[in-house]
Amino acid sequence: QEAQGRAAAVNAEGGKVDAPLDEEALRKDSAKRNSHLEKLREEQAQRRRIMKIRRAVMAGKAKRTPGGLTADDLVINKRGKLVSRAASEHGKIKYVKSLKAWIDAVTAARAELNITGFVAVNGRTPEGQELYRKTKAIYDAAKKAEAP
Repeated sequence: QEAQGRAAAVNAEGGKVDAPLDEEALRKDSAKRNSHLEKLREEQAQRRRIMKIRRAVMAGKAKRTPGGLTADDLVINKRGKLVSRAASEHGKIKYVKSLKAWIDAVTAARAELNITGFVAVNGRTPEGQELYRKTKAIYDAAKKAEAP
């Protein structure tokens, strides 16, 4: 009898028989999965605690967050979350300086190539490859025109 992983084994008559389960391996997999889920739950609980403290600071019930942020240092983002004002402004500047030009180039290239629906930029399909080449050309031209 030869077992092929978790596939069925073949008995003497040539019929297939289920291979015995490796219960020790299943137990280890389950323990690993449970520890991972427990870690995720703890991270989510920590995140909720941080947001609760930030709401208290904004409401005036607390002066500072554990990270030292005051109500003046916090701002509500477009998703309704309380975030650091400095980090939010930094992210907006980074978006304008780098990512916006690429997104505009992809949008323009999709319009020129008449692409609708999902196409992975530089993906395995010929459309994805062509979309990348066109996007890169538009992006490089925009960067060159922008440079002094």
